[in-house]
Amino acid sequence: MGEWLDNCDLEGLDSDFLAIRSLLISGHIKSMRQLDQQSPTKIALLLGMNYNSYHDKLKNPGLFTEAHINLLAYACRLDPAFIHKIIQAEVRKKVEQAYARYEDKLKAIKARRGRKEPPGS
Repeated sequence: MGEWLDNCDLEGLDSDFLAIRSLLISGHIKSMRQLDQQSPTKIALLLGMNYNSYHDKLKNPGLFTEAHINLLAYACRLDPAFIHKIIQAEVRKKVEQAYARYEDKLKAIKARRGRKEPPGS
């Protein structure tokens, strides 16, 4: 996607998208939820969704589609990898938590199997 940055001209870029671009490039945005403070109505309109849907996706960034990510990146004139990196970090936490719950369930199942249950239970 780096080719998106070829001939990157920031002149005429909407000031809100320029601000988002700067925050993403500088690393100040560490979670998608932080974008809620950066023109959320304008971003929701860009992505073709209502504010509540956009807000839900900010809380659960794994719900953003590739099209959403690419469109936001294009509007900000930056490589979609900046947005992907943030989303991946957030999704990873949820994946690790879900896997830990899975392991706990497996341990509980094994523990039940290891106990002798009275006949007829």
